[in-house]
Amino acid sequence: MSIIISKDSNLLSLATTTLVGLVTFLCPFLFHIAYKTKQEIVSQDSLRNQTLTRIRRYNFGKCFIGLSYTNAVYTILFCLYINHYIDSIILFLTITLLYTFFLLWWVLRAEFKVRLAQQQFSIQSEDSLTTDEDCYWIYGLLYYNPNDKHLIVQKRVGLGADMKYAKPAGKVLTVFIALVILAMPISAIGIIQSEFSPLLLTIDEDSITAKHFHTTYDIDFDDIKTVETWDELPDISKDNGTGFSTLCKGTYSISGNGSCTVCFNPQNHLFIMITKKNGKKYVFSSSTDEKTYEVYNRLVTNVSN
Repeated sequence: MSIIISKDSNLLSLATTTLVGLVTFLCPFLFHIAYKTKQEIVSQDSLRNQTLTRIRRYNFGKCFIGLSYTNAVYTILFCLYINHYIDSIILFLTITLLYTFFLLWWVLRAEFKVRLAQQQFSIQSEDSLTTDEDCYWIYGLLYYNPNDKHLIVQKRVGLGADMKYAKPAGKVLTVFIALVILAMPISAIGIIQSEFSPLLLTIDEDSITAKHFHTTYDIDFDDIKTVETWDELPDISKDNGTGFSTLCKGTYSISGNGSCTVCFNPQNHLFIMITKKNGKKYVFSSSTDEKTYEVYNRLVTNVSN
């Protein structure tokens, strides 16, 4: 079996890895912006304000450095996966989950440390100028003030802005974001199920059926022009569909055959090539070479008759 990644696939892998890696270099740039932002004003005492600003810059500096190193490690692992040095989708999903955890950990760690420092300085200062009221900030993170007409408000600490969750638009957007976040682990479960679902290649009275997970390819005997077997795959490249180390499914370009619909395990050594009378081509395999050979013999008998 020989599977060679096409030039287009190499370019796509390089482009994808580059985009992931750019985050590593974006973090120092964001820290530069954070460093240049104006100091926090919590008191008429300039020393208090300068101290809080130094605390903010120190913690967000550690945050962006941590994000940069975390993303650099993930970029290397992502490159290994996309170039098939890491074959297990489960391992890659675990790595991605840990990557997401550490990103959130760095950001929340900096946010809460600076927020706590601001709160302490505000309490200690008799001439506090801080206008944010704790009663309107749920857990110090979510701004809920029905009396404020603005949808977007300035963040209490750090960069950017927060949304006011008391407005209907804020609630709708929050629900949407929550649904997207909840959909991520569900989609991960689907990917895991897809990898471990067996390939099924069966024959009934008038057709051959290749099935994997929720995908089914059914070809009537009357539509088949030729049937042959391959004991080695030509060079292939994915046009669209699934491309795991144990599963190729969808539309692939196959050397000498053009675009083909496929559903096979590339680690097998026996494949069935079917050409329909309308010119469409299919490449199938079962879960094992023995099962593929059994289906092929029955298929040839039925097509010949």
